[in-house]
Amino acid sequence: MIFDRIIGYASVESTMDIAREKALRGDAAGTVIMADFQTKGRGRQGRGWFAPTGANVCLTAVGGPIAAAATWRIALLAGVAAAEAVHTVTGIAARVRFPNDVYVDGAKLGGILVETVPHPTPGFVTPLIGIGVNINVPEDVFPEELRGRATSTLCLTGREYGVGAVSGFILRRLGELWDAAGPAAFEATVLTRWRALADPRSRRTFCLEGVDTLCRVIDVAGEGTVTLEAGDGARRQVHAAQVILGDD
Repeated sequence: MIFDRIIGYASVESTMDIAREKALRGDAAGTVIMADFQTKGRGRQGRGWFAPTGANVCLTAVGGPIAAAATWRIALLAGVAAAEAVHTVTGIAARVRFPNDVYVDGAKLGGILVETVPHPTPGFVTPLIGIGVNINVPEDVFPEELRGRATSTLCLTGREYGVGAVSGFILRRLGELWDAAGPAAFEATVLTRWRALADPRSRRTFCLEGVDTLCRVIDVAGEGTVTLEAGDGARRQVHAAQVILGDD
């Protein structure tokens, strides 16, 4: 799949909202909404996304139709694409944290947000793939509450990079993985890469039976089973499509 129908804006409320409008009007898969600045950019669970003007990758790509039950795969695929593209451009050994984060040494470098709109084919949806990566953000520009928790390629390398170039590499890798990761090949392609990039030290708070529990993700299986390990060593299994994250 080729993500090459680029529509750029200087400033928007949200690239996701524009992509949603276009997808609902039937715009072809492969459309990408980019912006230098978002006034209402958001992350998972409605959280805001900090992104200074022109300093970060801010885009939403419209994917091809997929089975609604397979939507959980898209965040993992996009996370791998972003991490591998960052490594290609900068040499940074970025890692992924389930289900939607790109991490380096415990600090968040980027995030993935996947939303969907209905597709005319029964049982299928059109995925909207939001990708944000911190590129040319100096450490002292991050809000106080994010310092030490967020990072950028500038912070990690001391160099500035072209945001458009990084976006291009991400979209190219996203398309390559999309083409390689058919239903029968997802585990052999995307999941193999995701496991290699998964940060073994990272923890997330999962809401398990109504209780927020800090867990490590041990594995994600091809059919979507996520194996979790709590702090006491107890293991639980949940399905990726039904994961509810607590605050962390």
